[in-house]
Amino acid sequence: MVLQQTILKDISSCLNNHEKISKIVSVTFYSFVVFSLLVFLFFILIYLNFDALFKIDDNLVEMAKGVFLITFLIFTFSFFASIYDNILFASNKLYIKNLLDIAKSILIAISSVLVVYLGYTIYEIALASFLLLYYI
Repeated sequence: MVLQQTILKDISSCLNNHEKISKIVSVTFYSFVVFSLLVFLFFILIYLNFDALFKIDDNLVEMAKGVFLITFLIFTFSFFASIYDNILFASNKLYIKNLLDIAKSILIAISSVLVVYLGYTIYEIALASFLLLYYI
C-alpha cells in the first residue's frame, strides 16, 4: 500500500515528463517482478506441503489447492495492475477506469450465473471471475 502511494505521488508530480514516467513505471514493474518471484517461491513451498500444513479431508485437498492457486494468481495480477491503476488515477482518467470496472462487473455477474446454471461449483465461479477480471 505504501509503495503504491509513493508511485502515485511520483507519477502525479511529473505528468508532463513522459520519459520520467516511463522510468518510474519500469523500475516499479521490475521491482514488482522480483517481489512476485519471492512470493512465488513461498507459494510453491506452501503448495507442495499443503497436506502437512493444513488439516483438510483427503477428498478436498485438490479443491483447496486449486482455490489457493486462484488466490495467488489474483494477488499477483492485482499487484501488477495497481501500477496502471495509479497511472490512470494520477493522470485524472478515472472515467476510463470506472467504465472498465463497470463492464467487468457486469461480465462477472453474467458469467457467475451462467456457471451456476451449467451446474459447476464455486471453484469454477472463482476461475471464471478471475479470467474475466484480469484478461479483459
